[in-house]
Amino acid sequence: MDRLKLYQIASVSIEDYFSHFAKLMLRTFTRDYWQRLDTLRTEVNAEAIYQVQFTKRINELYLCFTSHSKFVQCLIEVFGLSAYYLDRFESEFISSIVRGSQTNLLSNFVYFVKNEYKKYENEVLGQEVPMEDSEPKIDLEKPVIKHRANEKKLGLAMHEIVQRLFRIGFGDYVEEAISKTLEAELELKLEQCRGIFNRQLVTKAEEWFEEVIMGWLQWIYSNNKTKIDYWRRKLLLHLRKTYARIRNTEMLEIIGEYPETSASIIDIKHCLQHTSEYNDFAKNVRGQISKRLLIPGIVTPLIIDQYIQTIRVMKLLDPSALLLEHVSEPIKAHLRSRPDTLRCIISSILNEEDNDLYEQLGQQYTRIPLRKSMEGQTKKVGIMYEQEDSDDLSSDEDIESALTWEPAPINKDLGIMVNPKQKRSDIISMLVNIYGTPEALLKEYKAMLAERLLSGADSSFESELRNLELLKLRFGEVSLHHCDVMLRDMKESERIHTMVQNEVMKNEDKTDSTLRPDALSVAIISKEFWPIKDEAVGEPTFQLPGDLQGIFDTYARKYSTIKRMRNLTFHPHLGRVVLTLHFENGSFRFKVTPLHASIVCLFNNKPAGLTADQVSKQLELPVSEVKRKIIFWVSKGVLKEVTKSSILSRVTTIYVPVQRLERDTGDSEEISESASESGRMDNEKEETQNLRELVEGFVVSMLHTSGAKTAEKIYQMLTGIYLQDKKTNFSIEELVDTVLTPMVTDGKISYDREIYTVI
Repeated sequence: MDRLKLYQIASVSIEDYFSHFAKLMLRTFTRDYWQRLDTLRTEVNAEAIYQVQFTKRINELYLCFTSHSKFVQCLIEVFGLSAYYLDRFESEFISSIVRGSQTNLLSNFVYFVKNEYKKYENEVLGQEVPMEDSEPKIDLEKPVIKHRANEKKLGLAMHEIVQRLFRIGFGDYVEEAISKTLEAELELKLEQCRGIFNRQLVTKAEEWFEEVIMGWLQWIYSNNKTKIDYWRRKLLLHLRKTYARIRNTEMLEIIGEYPETSASIIDIKHCLQHTSEYNDFAKNVRGQISKRLLIPGIVTPLIIDQYIQTIRVMKLLDPSALLLEHVSEPIKAHLRSRPDTLRCIISSILNEEDNDLYEQLGQQYTRIPLRKSMEGQTKKVGIMYEQEDSDDLSSDEDIESALTWEPAPINKDLGIMVNPKQKRSDIISMLVNIYGTPEALLKEYKAMLAERLLSGADSSFESELRNLELLKLRFGEVSLHHCDVMLRDMKESERIHTMVQNEVMKNEDKTDSTLRPDALSVAIISKEFWPIKDEAVGEPTFQLPGDLQGIFDTYARKYSTIKRMRNLTFHPHLGRVVLTLHFENGSFRFKVTPLHASIVCLFNNKPAGLTADQVSKQLELPVSEVKRKIIFWVSKGVLKEVTKSSILSRVTTIYVPVQRLERDTGDSEEISESASESGRMDNEKEETQNLRELVEGFVVSMLHTSGAKTAEKIYQMLTGIYLQDKKTNFSIEELVDTVLTPMVTDGKISYDREIYTVI
């Protein structure tokens, strides 16, 4: 028989063998063959039995494969057949098993690999008993046992089964099962990091990864360096991406609680640097900020505080300021839309108590020279708003930052360009740059300074002068020249006031009480330099009553005597009045606006009272405005409303002064402060209720955005952020009794184990 004929017979024979082999495989390794494994996966505590049964089936498959593979190899060698038939045999073997099983083989592989890994992990992880006062440790922080009795046995057993799976053609299945198992295990371990911000956990996770996961893989692949390096790169990348994703959902909490969260910020920076996930990270943070922070229920001071914290955190994560620019844009746009943003920014900067921003006002800044002629030199200058082509760039905030300056990394993912001035800006500069230029902020500061100086508010002249000098260091003297004049006017007013009062005391009858030295304190201002309008402080202009007008006229005459060729034009609606009202049961002091003082003066020696129309005519005010203001005195018990009906059934309300003030306070005690220039409510009870409602809204918003908190944390945020400029003093016990407990009773929030949570 010639060789060609023999080759043809061998080819037909092997094809017939493949056909019979496929039928044999389909009859042997049927669905019933794997059914027992599917059943065991659903049973409780059947992992050990499952592992034995799975291993048994893999060994049977391996024996079947090797015996038939040797037969095919023999045919190929004897008859000189192509190696194609060996590859075809392996393909037929796998496809026959998959077709015959009629089940999801991958799920069985994953379940087996997961159980094997768990056995190995339990072997190498120690069970440390924590100290009573120590923080609870998560799995990533558990120590690894150095001398493991069964490690080698478990490792070699897994190595053998994996090698057999690769040999029979299930390499892709086993690697996918390993990938799914270890990635899921990493995600499970890293989920334990949620809410833990005060410890660096990524380093612990990577150490744990090397000791446990990579230790297991080294047994599986028997020190195959190529495979081990592949898995290390793949799983480390997944570890860092998973940690960044988890922290991404907690960024508002991390930002809000900085610097206590510095450890987690270092971890996030490490992960972002190794994954280049800046774009996704920035998008997610922007989404959280827009959804949870930039909403009507959040007060402006809290948003500004969060913006300041965002600046600090984002500069730590990315010194190039690309990340900060991308994340902060919606915050800046939202703040520009709020009418009180400028005032809140100024209040934040000029708050002297425990305020880093206030310290920054007086700091000097270091420039980093760019020209070779300046190499090796540094110079200290006050920060100014320079042109775009400035020759030198300053560091963030101080000399130390300049000395540790590093070039910005290249990151094209965010798709934005950052102005060089943005990278060198400190926090105050970035707050100012919300509006692009400092003009708007300086204009608002002038208005606020004028209001404080003219309202008689309890502000220290030395403090205002110090604030002005610090602002001049940053923004320049020219920009704040008007403020210099305003403060000089106040100082000069004190001197002139003393001279006028001395003149009055010399020439007037000292028993005359119409003008005593302490009866009138006048601020004499330079009209061109003060941002004053009639409606500037929210009070309408009005005509003073005759008794009060006499005091002003006398003062003006004495002033003209001292300052010849000069006249005074009064703005009586500005300022504050401290007056004492006398009743049968004592005297009581009130601090009110000039309009409130003018209204109550009209009732002096008017026991029958006055109507709102009569008060309106004397003060030249609309009746509606009179009624709105007179309610203040009714609420204090100084006036009472009496209703009278005429013959024509016309009802008239008369306001009558009381003879005895129903108060439980002693003589000369200040019992109230009237509405402020910004239009605070005249009725103290309504004002208190309004403040309580605002605080309740703030509490609900805070718990909604930042999660559950203790009473101490709520009190800290209230007094440190929202109420820091409201002169409102209350204890944590009062907060719990008057706000939090009623909110729990009303079902607005819940309380459990000292933690308050929004419902």
